[in-house]
Amino acid sequence: MARIVHAIDYRSPVAGSFIPAVAALSRALRARGHESIVAAPRVAQTPPWHEALLQSGASIHETDRYADLYALFARLRPQLVHVHFSGYAVASAIGAMLHGVSNLYWHVHSSPGEASIPLRSRLLRTAKFAGLARRVSRIFAVTPEIAMELERFGAPRRKLAVIENGIAVERFVVPSTPERRAARHGFGLAADERVALFFGRDAAIKGTAVLRAALAGATRPPTVLFVGPAGDAEGLEPFTRVVRCEGLDDVRPALWAGDSIVMPSSTEGLPLTLLEARACGLPALVSEIPPLARYAGRDRGATAIERGDIARWARSLDAIDSGARVPLSQELRAAISLDRWVDEVLKSYDL
Repeated sequence: MARIVHAIDYRSPVAGSFIPAVAALSRALRARGHESIVAAPRVAQTPPWHEALLQSGASIHETDRYADLYALFARLRPQLVHVHFSGYAVASAIGAMLHGVSNLYWHVHSSPGEASIPLRSRLLRTAKFAGLARRVSRIFAVTPEIAMELERFGAPRRKLAVIENGIAVERFVVPSTPERRAARHGFGLAADERVALFFGRDAAIKGTAVLRAALAGATRPPTVLFVGPAGDAEGLEPFTRVVRCEGLDDVRPALWAGDSIVMPSSTEGLPLTLLEARACGLPALVSEIPPLARYAGRDRGATAIERGDIARWARSLDAIDSGARVPLSQELRAAISLDRWVDEVLKSYDL
């Protein structure tokens, strides 16, 4: 039996699709006789997703500081540590060297920002990926584009592996008519109202300014169902009706209520919200940036648009149809499934 620590720098109060992925991985490890432990930052109030991880068979250890992570390694002597996101990456490498962890995996979920970061940050990331990464067994990247960026920062090619994100496709499905009607009623949307679903969080990254300009140029702008911080919706209201829903524990009702998901992002990894939306049959308008454009090339329900082509964004918003759904092919559903993701991660582990 191996003891596996998942070090997750995850501070959100909602589970999203990341926590279900860790839970699915924990269940698969437990089924193979391994012990699964989650190390996560302590937050002010215990988040509800702790229960989902406990039900998966994982134990949870809260860490207030890096010293707590080192102490955990010293006490448990894990055979494998899997680090998600960047917060614990450096500390995990130091802890692994101090306490004899032989198998260390870094999981990079977003672009390291190769083109735009200051020189100091670039040097630090080069030291991380060209130096400390040599202590790492494998670096998982969620897209080929991110893997190439990491290699340019010095990450050894032989240690890079691409494992694209997966979601619970059995849960994210095309809604029935009653399900769609109930979802729209929950957000106060009329039955025939045309609705564009937009996930904010960081206005510059998610493209709030592009959406604002496109709405201003649209002939018949749709209602925007906005998920994210209230401030990121500023400036949209003069051009459309905005329905805000913050801190959703479950995004599926929003996906069922919408008529299209709009993602004019400036940078992305492989967004779980895009995969969830498309699994629900929601048409997608996405930026023509890697990897969104590459994804759109595989999926007839996703359209890639240049960020600077505001006129085309406006025309695409005008063309949104109420009730439109474009189901995913069975092949693509299998490709974005959580089962496939878990299988690829387990095959990459040295157990």
